[in-house]
Amino acid sequence: MMLRKSVFLLLVLLQSLAWASKDTYTDHKIMFLSSYHPTYPWTKNMVQRAQEKLASTGVQLQIFYMDTKRRRLDYEKQESAQRAKRIIDEFKPDVLIAADDDASKYVIEPYYKNTDLPVVFCGVNWDASSYGFTEKETEIGLVPNVTGMIEQHVVAPLVKQLERYATGKRIGYLSFDGISERKSFYYYQKIIGRSFDKYYFHTEYKNWKQSFLKLQDEVDMLVLYNPHGSTGWDEQDAIQFVEKNIKIPIGTTHYSRMPFSVFGIVQLETEQAEWAVDAALRILDGEKPSEIPITHNKQGKLVINMRLVNKLGLKVDLQLLKTAEIMK
Repeated sequence: MMLRKSVFLLLVLLQSLAWASKDTYTDHKIMFLSSYHPTYPWTKNMVQRAQEKLASTGVQLQIFYMDTKRRRLDYEKQESAQRAKRIIDEFKPDVLIAADDDASKYVIEPYYKNTDLPVVFCGVNWDASSYGFTEKETEIGLVPNVTGMIEQHVVAPLVKQLERYATGKRIGYLSFDGISERKSFYYYQKIIGRSFDKYYFHTEYKNWKQSFLKLQDEVDMLVLYNPHGSTGWDEQDAIQFVEKNIKIPIGTTHYSRMPFSVFGIVQLETEQAEWAVDAALRILDGEKPSEIPITHNKQGKLVINMRLVNKLGLKVDLQLLKTAEIMK
């Protein structure tokens, strides 16, 4: 009888805790400010994970997309920033989550740095000091109302992996032309200790294809950064185009680019979203942003595109295949 009573009390306690967790933040608001558009793969996965984590908390979540991959001119970004500010000020969030560089550059730095609004940034590439959030090339926060997760890529091991299968030492870089892409271009060279032999930045898919073709003969291996957001971008056409024309090993640090890459050592956008939401909830629980240290992403995984491996006729080490996620 005593055991049955104890089990009953335990079930009641667990149920009450579940109800409490669902309604804990009912009177609170979080704004998720995304730099890019909702179908951009990185953004789509980040927002979805944030929504999942907040679904049972009772938080009122509002999302705004700045769309700066497609609205790429400076005056267009400024217009998006002004719209974002109006919506933020009308919504009056308890915490503002700002995803990726343009949100920090065009909204947080000019309007909300050193204000009473708690801000959690994520997806800021490599260094947040350019927005005044941290000391130069450190993760020490300088702004009382701002904390966040800096995005870093595992590029050195990726290049070493490409070198194992390349026929020479020449290395190229191909990307969409944007703030994050230019920052990564700079840091990639700094980390690997050498300059890219050839590099191209584009905003038009047709030009991206032309440069891809040239790079197959100009270099021996290629680091593929972001092609998404290019005007006229066609995912399925790009997959077929790359498979038809690839001649050299291609590597990437982003999972969404694996259909066009042979090897990937990729970071996970969901880690950024999860950390940002957890930090926002800690702030709602009473912590100050300055009490939450600025950090950087730590998760990652090796991915191998066997379709392109076979197209190039590469003999990949069996042990490597056992440890990697295989994309077919």
